[in-house]
Amino acid sequence: MANFKIKKMKIILFVILLFGLPGVVFSQNKMQTQTVKSKSKKEIVKILNRFLTDQCKKGTENTSGEIVTIEKPYTITEKNILDVAIKTIHPGEKSYTIVSKKVNLSDIINIVKDVNVLFITRENTVEYNAVEYNEDGKKIKEETSIDTNFFTDIHTAGNLGFRRSILAAFKNAGFPIVSEYWYD
Repeated sequence: MANFKIKKMKIILFVILLFGLPGVVFSQNKMQTQTVKSKSKKEIVKILNRFLTDQCKKGTENTSGEIVTIEKPYTITEKNILDVAIKTIHPGEKSYTIVSKKVNLSDIINIVKDVNVLFITRENTVEYNAVEYNEDGKKIKEETSIDTNFFTDIHTAGNLGFRRSILAAFKNAGFPIVSEYWYD
């Protein structure tokens, strides 16, 4: 009788290991993959913010004499939404504009550079919101739009390292993109 109970317990243990172990291993692999992807999303944000910040430090005045600053640095939400807000001060007009833009990482298909670095996305997936304020901070007007191009506000020359690192970060995060054109 004792041998029967031992055999029965061995069979039960074998069945548990047979069916339970692959689930545990798969679960651990899935958690490791999610951790790598999460770190890679943080790397995307880190790269974008580093280059945007460096550019703002080098010279924030654009060709029109406007001053460009970072209102809200790049972030990626839990739903994979990449967003940023840029403030442009218009000294001659005594006003400023804050442009917020966002896009889902899964909608980005290409990164290119001519004068600016921009993400090309699926059609009409980039949301822009531009709010203009007077010098006292009173809202003058607000416009929203949908586009296919996500302007990163990064345009410094000689940034092939940026290109390589951002492509790798997107791939590691599970959002592989291509880069067809890169002109300095």
